[in-house]
Amino acid sequence: MKILLIEDEPFMQDAVTSVLEHKGLEVIQASNVQEAVKLLDQHQYSMVLTDIYLPGPEGIGLVRFIKQNPAMRNVPVVVVSGMEERDRKNYDIPADDWLCKPFTLDQLSKILKKFSIMTV
Repeated sequence: MKILLIEDEPFMQDAVTSVLEHKGLEVIQASNVQEAVKLLDQHQYSMVLTDIYLPGPEGIGLVRFIKQNPAMRNVPVVVVSGMEERDRKNYDIPADDWLCKPFTLDQLSKILKKFSIMTV
């Protein structure tokens, strides 16, 4: 299964990629919205994991773009962010789920299982 990971912090991008690849998943990385949009046109993904606070256009617009696109709207989009739950209510972000930074490997695994990306 192929995961698109959009994260601008190199350490976080490498850490999440390493964990996902260890679980047998293919990870395609982007560090900003522009790269992500290009990659979304080039591949089909089983899931998108995206930060919200990115350079240039923020991840909020990316989530909306994916969910408004008929070819992509069924792809689970999980926002990986340090945004507090109370602040999320101020935005209309149509994400399928949230993973709050910092997160544990168990929390990441639960998200993957929830969307049938992995079963074990």
